[in-house]
Amino acid sequence: MKRGWMHWACALVLVMAAGLAQAAPGPRVADGRHHTTVWNVQPSFKFDTLCFLDVLSADPFYLHYYQPVYAHFEPLMTPDVKAAMARIKHVIKDAGGGIISAKLALYYSVVPAHTLDQLIAVTRHPEQVQQALQATKYYVADGWKEFDQIRLQLITVFQFLKHIHFHAYWQAHVLPRVKKRASKLHRRLSHFNIVPLQEDILGHALPTNRITVYLLLFNLPHGIRITGTRFITNVGYPMRVVLMNAMHEMLHPPYDWEHDTVLRQSLQTLKADAFLMQRIKHHNPSFGYNSFHGFVEEDVVQASDQLVGEQAGRAYDPFVRWKRADDGMHVLAVALYELAHEQHYDMHEESMRDFIVRMVKAGKLVPGRIKPLYKRLYP
Repeated sequence: MKRGWMHWACALVLVMAAGLAQAAPGPRVADGRHHTTVWNVQPSFKFDTLCFLDVLSADPFYLHYYQPVYAHFEPLMTPDVKAAMARIKHVIKDAGGGIISAKLALYYSVVPAHTLDQLIAVTRHPEQVQQALQATKYYVADGWKEFDQIRLQLITVFQFLKHIHFHAYWQAHVLPRVKKRASKLHRRLSHFNIVPLQEDILGHALPTNRITVYLLLFNLPHGIRITGTRFITNVGYPMRVVLMNAMHEMLHPPYDWEHDTVLRQSLQTLKADAFLMQRIKHHNPSFGYNSFHGFVEEDVVQASDQLVGEQAGRAYDPFVRWKRADDGMHVLAVALYELAHEQHYDMHEESMRDFIVRMVKAGKLVPGRIKPLYKRLYP
């Protein structure tokens, strides 16, 4: 899932070596993979509303970006609404180590609920959400328990937003800006063909070659992966950042953690690496990735999208990228990236999943090895 590396991306330097539309996708195999990419860029009231709950939570992490917006809505919030938001924040972020916007966007992405009335209805009767989520790779029983604990509070907040005519506010102050930007982005993104490269490094076909980009106002500082070949980005991000966001988010999940026993056991050996575990246990929890599995998945995807970007001629400067990203916590991404270059990894011939298993088995990616690999990029 998610999901949240875009907060630093605007500050990074891009390597612009060649046109992505002309990038060779490498040898293809007859397994249903695609040769083209179809882009769809659009606004979404539903997802902007769900991300807006980060703002209503009064979390200083988000008020850094939205203080004037919060100052506008805070006087309208009743004590019940403030208590509901405090409960939502406590369950998802403080106790659960998650991100309100990312979790809610993921869960509600499985149902066609586009209005506040529809959000209220499916929250009152969540069976449709649960059944649809269970059909994806993202259903986790403990995560659903968290959602069930805050359903009543979510209804309170959705009813509040309906009462203050939040949809009219969004249409007047958000939609025009987003529609104008979406039109420009669609024209520029249509030149880039990234799905074949993503399928190469994943080792399998994506469900479709159609990438849907939801352009929002209230999702800073995150980029968010939701179900399907869809993701959330921000109206203020430059086109190159949205493109890199697409390269990144479509690679979640990079493997099947639950059912791939060999892969899971290979990665779990890294729990004995003190350098890695220090970053996992002691980073800023507001960035997310607060479990071993979540942290490792994000770093695998970051290393993978960097390699995809380099193949495409549209990649961040890795030195600048991982020095700034999430306070520099992504040490496994750096190690994987350096190891891939050391071993002359060919994404057209081997998936990242298979490469990781092979490197662990060969003793190239084992406890004690991550720090020396990291020091190659940051001596």
